[in-house]
Amino acid sequence: MSRKLGYKVDEEKVFGPDEERGIAAGDWRDPDAVLLLDGLRVYTRDETLPPDWSQGAYLMDNATGKTFDLGPNPLAVFRQAHDEGRVLYGVIIARDEQRHN
Repeated sequence: MSRKLGYKVDEEKVFGPDEERGIAAGDWRDPDAVLLLDGLRVYTRDETLPPDWSQGAYLMDNATGKTFDLGPNPLAVFRQAHDEGRVLYGVIIARDEQRHN
């Protein structure tokens, strides 16, 4: 079994009324911030096995060498990906849902 996930990303400020986003007339939302995880791997700052996660971890795109710091004690999904040699795919969307009017 597999499933396909899809999310709309607003790249510009969205003004109300907007029923889909629940924005009232006269209100607005900032553009979405997006982090694509496609092809990233998790690395630890500790070389021992098992690693000391309190020393921190980071994501790296092996194609570009770009890194994203996860800080100490990353979420379990990142620790599991590291331990099992998994490659990350997906997207993180930070969406503005506060009231501005």
